Amino acid sequence: MNAVTTSSYIQRYIRNIILDYLGTEALKNQLLEKIEMVFELTLMELFGYDSSKSSKFLSKMFTDFFSGLMTFPVNIPGTAFHRCMKNRKKALELMKDILHERINSQGKRRCDFIDQLIEDMKKEDFLTEDFVVYMMFGLQLASFMSISANLTTAVRLMTENPLVNKEVKEEHEASFRRKENVDASLTWKDFKSMAFTSQVLNETFRMANIAPGIPRRVIKDIHINGYVIPKGWTLMVVATAIHMNPKKFDDPHIFNPWRWNKI
Repeated sequence: MNAVTTSSYIQRYIRNIILDYLGTEALKNQLLEKIEMVFELTLMELFGYDSSKSSKFLSKMFTDFFSGLMTFPVNIPGTAFHRCMKNRKKALELMKDILHERINSQGKRRCDFIDQLIEDMKKEDFLTEDFVVYMMFGLQLASFMSISANLTTAVRLMTENPLVNKEVKEEHEASFRRKENVDASLTWKDFKSMAFTSQVLNETFRMANIAPGIPRRVIKDIHINGYVIPKGWTLMVVATAIHMNPKKFDDPHIFNPWRWNKI
């Protein structure tokens, strides 16, 4: 394979293995109930605190959740990961120790995320020990930083917009009234029925551009608007340039979930 083909192959592998464990099918069949339970426990901890505490609790929540999802050893609690994520070197060392423990384990395979990576290391040359450790670290970092930051932003925006908060609450209450058993866990059908909640999420993602940009290498000359972007250059796709463009979104700095009714 040439460099471009190899890079594409690696990207597809990473995408596919993450979707296997975190994609729509996994969310529908396994994760939704677990996420609901974790959220309920976190909201109980948040009760009585102001919104400034949300980021801390939510980042810890998702660090704990993903640690459990990847089934890291139970003797290493999520709080340890949460502390280590603030120190990149310690986090990488901890994950390398976990990987070594699992590789050298003589017990039964757990058929989880780490086991899948270890199995694939036997047949994929690019899956070196360092690559796997950095991949584990990257998923933990995503849960610690970007997801919790987006959720914190959603909480803040809803708090600052009572009408949005009111409509979301009414939609959720209506969804639960439709359930035969109001104590039953949230289902995929329940989630998909919450149209306004989806609009709130879309509007939050539009405004909460956590990543400054997405770099991409140009594999052939690109001709656009009379300019040429030469092969070999690196492009930086900046989502904010679109999300906050008044030609694309009216009053782009205004939190307005209802705008998604028109899109």
